[in-house]
Amino acid sequence: MVAILKESKKPLRTADIYDALVAQGYTFTFKEAKKVLGIRLYKMLGVQPLGDGLFKRVFFYDLTREPLQYLIRSHLQFHL
Repeated sequence: MVAILKESKKPLRTADIYDALVAQGYTFTFKEAKKVLGIRLYKMLGVQPLGDGLFKRVFFYDLTREPLQYLIRSHLQFHL
């Protein structure tokens, strides 16, 4: 889902994300798939709800790329 939002230049509605997933061959195994998808989007890391059913991708720092100690040290050095 985040990849679909990443490819889009504008925020998308749940129905748009659902349609894109289906077009890519994803199948849903539960009833009311769009409703459940919307609930998951609200809880998903990397997705920001904008209101009116719109969502966009947000960037967050990936701690696996740099050790946490490095981030703390560089932050403290910057502010001291």
